[in-house]
Amino acid sequence: PPEPLQSQMMLLGCGSSGGGGVSVSDEAEQFLARLAPEPETALRADYITFIDGCVAAGIWTSLKCVLALAVTHEGQAVTDLVTNRIANPEPGLGGTLTWTADTGYLTTGASRFSTEFDPSTDAPFQDSGFVALYSLTSGQINQPALQMGQPGSPTSNDKISIYPKLSTNNVEGTIANSSTYISVATADNSDGWFIMDRSASNAFSLRRNTTQKGTGSAARSAYTSGEKVKLRCHHEAAFFVAGSSLSAAQHDALYALVVAFLTSRGAI
Repeated sequence: PPEPLQSQMMLLGCGSSGGGGVSVSDEAEQFLARLAPEPETALRADYITFIDGCVAAGIWTSLKCVLALAVTHEGQAVTDLVTNRIANPEPGLGGTLTWTADTGYLTTGASRFSTEFDPSTDAPFQDSGFVALYSLTSGQINQPALQMGQPGSPTSNDKISIYPKLSTNNVEGTIANSSTYISVATADNSDGWFIMDRSASNAFSLRRNTTQKGTGSAARSAYTSGEKVKLRCHHEAAFFVAGSSLSAAQHDALYALVVAFLTSRGAI
């Protein structure tokens, strides 16, 4: 099983509990200062060591939106670790949207969770960007885990999308293109860490955990102003990250930190 988060961070030589007079990094402090309610000691330590781990791995400045959904209180789940952004659960669109402590969000219908991350406002994201989601649902579901949409609307599109496992036994996804998918036959379940990464105007890839599942060369298309990345939550969503394109090694480092965080929370 994955090592506890604090153990991994000790190997990296960074991170702290944030207590007992130990200093907290500026990167962690800016988040903790915005967080409500204040986390208990164990969750505070998990936040700090995750953030400091991203700093040590050289990826923190590449991250644009980070939402740890499997935490103690929903007010913590909707608070972006990177910037002053509050995500927006949208339970009124049909069906139900349920948040469970130390697990995340799950829906039974059209309701969804808006990360409030808008790729159209960040020009570099057009040609250098990724989105990633940790799904706790292992079964085959003929639904996307992640799509794009306008605030408060049940209408979604696939300008960015992740389908962990369709009825065709394929894992599929798009990023900055709503008509050309990476589609790969898979024996994997639909739980785990799924990533769509666009590294150039004509290059993108789909990853699950530490495995690259497929690549594509379709040219990117522009995002629509105001459309946000939304989690459909038919796949129970425990963690979400968006950022500038990462190398394979950086993606692996981020995956290890996310897994360690969720393991410490008891989500996996």
